[in-house]
Amino acid sequence: FGGAYQNHLGDQPVEVSSCEAAKASPLLEGVHPFASSKLYKQGELSEKATVLLDGRTGDQSFPVAWSHEYQGGRMFYTSLGVQSDFENPNFLRLLDNVVLWLTEKQP
Repeated sequence: FGGAYQNHLGDQPVEVSSCEAAKASPLLEGVHPFASSKLYKQGELSEKATVLLDGRTGDQSFPVAWSHEYQGGRMFYTSLGVQSDFENPNFLRLLDNVVLWLTEKQP
């Protein structure tokens, strides 16, 4: 999926926010900054990936969601998904947007 997992930083507060270059993405429609509790270390992503969200804890920041389109197909990845994320309306909105985008229904 274009990433290079390199472990995680443990359980600590993570600030999740959209990347400036992706703010107009339909995948982020209605998604506002939110908090999570686990940040995965990511190595360099494929240059074809579009980073949507970054996670920051302390002075470290890593991409936590990205998309990619290839030969007419669509792909989405997120390293988010701890139990409390599924109680967050912004994370749920992101997932709704992703399902619609992947099935080419909307956004």
